[in-house]
Amino acid sequence: MDLDSAEQSRIKRPKLEHRAPPLDFLTRLPRELVLEIFSKLPVSSLLNVMYVCRSWRSLAQDPSIAPHLSGITKNNQCLIFHCDTPIRSQVCLADFISSPGNIQKVTNLLPIFTSSMPEFDVVASWDGVLCLFDSLFGDKLYLYNPFTNFFKQFPQPVKHPNQESVIGFGFVQKTQEFKVVQVISINPFKDYPRETAPPCSRTLILSLGSSKWRDIGEVEYHFVQCTSQILVNGRLHWVTQPRKRGRNRWSALVSFDLTNEVYEHVPIPYSETLKKYEFHLLVIKGCLSAAFYCRRGRLEIWVMKNYGVKESWIKEFSIRNHVPKGLKENYELDFWGVKFLKTVSRAKSVRAVCVLDNGEILLEFKGKALATYDPTKRKFKDLQIQGIPNWFQVIHAGSFNWIHALPS
Repeated sequence: MDLDSAEQSRIKRPKLEHRAPPLDFLTRLPRELVLEIFSKLPVSSLLNVMYVCRSWRSLAQDPSIAPHLSGITKNNQCLIFHCDTPIRSQVCLADFISSPGNIQKVTNLLPIFTSSMPEFDVVASWDGVLCLFDSLFGDKLYLYNPFTNFFKQFPQPVKHPNQESVIGFGFVQKTQEFKVVQVISINPFKDYPRETAPPCSRTLILSLGSSKWRDIGEVEYHFVQCTSQILVNGRLHWVTQPRKRGRNRWSALVSFDLTNEVYEHVPIPYSETLKKYEFHLLVIKGCLSAAFYCRRGRLEIWVMKNYGVKESWIKEFSIRNHVPKGLKENYELDFWGVKFLKTVSRAKSVRAVCVLDNGEILLEFKGKALATYDPTKRKFKDLQIQGIPNWFQVIHAGSFNWIHALPS
C-alpha cells in the first residue's frame, strides 16, 4: 500500500504543478489588459506588485506604462503616515477607495535603511517622495520613495553646535532635478528672547546627484520647525518664528524660489483680527492656503486664488471646534507622546491636512485621530482606520506622480 501511495503521489504531482499558472503570467498579457488590471487596484496593491518578482517590478517601472500609471494613481487616493514608536520610526499607508469613509487597514512600510537610521523625521515630501532626516544624530539625510522602495542617501548635512534647522525639498520643472534646501539657525537664543533674537541663519542647497552642499549666504529669517514646507508655484514656503511688534506677536510667510534660489516675502491676509493668530500652510487645488487658529478652537482657512496678490486671499472655510471620539480633551502624554508631538503640532490641537476630492476637509487631531468636515452640511465624520499607529502625522494625502516618483 505504501508503494502504491508513493507511486500515485509521484504521478499526480506533475499534473498539479502543470495546472499552477506561471508566476510571471502578468508580463505575458497584452499591454492594454495589464493597464486595465492596474486601474482596478488600490495604491497598496500596486505597491505589492512591485515586490512579487523582478519581472513584475520591471513591468510596473516600464517607461511605456508609467505615464498611464500616473493617470491611474490620480484616481487612487492614499494617506501616508509617519509614526514614532519607542523602538523605531515607521512609515505607513492607507487607501482611499471610493470615499473617505471607506479606508482599508494600514500597511506598514519599513525602509530598508532603517537599521542605520532607526529614528527619523519626515522633513519634507513631494508627490509621495519623502525626505527623511536622522532625528537622533542629525548626520543622515535620505530621499525615499515608499512606492518603489527607491532610496538615496545625501551627503552629510551641515552641523553646528546648538543649531536648529528646517529642511525643504522639491522638484524643479525647468531643470528636471530634485533639490534639498537646509536653513540653519545657529543662534541658540541664550542671550536673547526668541521673539527679539537677531537673525543668524544660513541657507545651503543640494541637488540630487551632487556631492556637496552649496552655501548661498545668510538669511534674515527663523522658520517654525514643527511645520513642514509647502511647495507651490515652484517655490518652497515656510512660516517664520513669531516676533514682537509693539504689543503684538506676528509671523511672516516666506517663499524660496527653487529655480532662482532667492527668498521673497509672500503677502498674507492680515487684518486686525488675524494678526494675533498663528497659522499653518496647506495646498488647496494647487493654491497656497493658510489655516488660522482662532478663538474657541475655530479654524479659518484662507486661499490665495492669484499667487502673489494679497487682495486675492479669500476665506473659504470656517470650522468650529470638534473633539473626535476616543480623543479626550484632557489626557496625560507619556514620554513617547511628548517626544512625537514636538514634530507634529507642539501647541495646537488640530491641523487641516487637505481638501479631499469630494470637497470634505481632512483634519488631524493632536496626532491621535482623524476626521473629515463637510463644509456644505457643516458636519464632522470621525475616521476609524484599522491598524493606525497610536501617534502619527499625515505627511502625504492624495495621489502621487508615478513618473517623477522614480528618480534615478
